[in-house]
Amino acid sequence: MDIFHLTREIEASDMSSLEAVMNCDEERLKLEEEAECLIGQDDGGEEVLEKVYERLEAMDASTAQKRAAEIM
Repeated sequence: MDIFHLTREIEASDMSSLEAVMNCDEERLKLEEEAECLIGQDDGGEEVLEKVYERLEAMDASTAQKRAAEIM
C-alpha cells in the first residue's frame, strides 16, 4: 500500500479528483501551453518547440493521466 501526503489543500470545486491531481503537475501544464503557443507561430520557433517536446517526452507526459489515476 502506498501513502501519499498532500502539500496543500484544494478548495471545493466542480473539478474531479483526477483533474485536481493532474493540475498539480505545473511543469507539464506549462510545457503543453508553451507548445500550443509555438505551434501557431511562423517565426522559426521550431527549435524551441522541439526542445519542449523533448522535455515532455523525457517526463513521460503522455502517461500523466494514467499515473494520476494510480495515485488516486
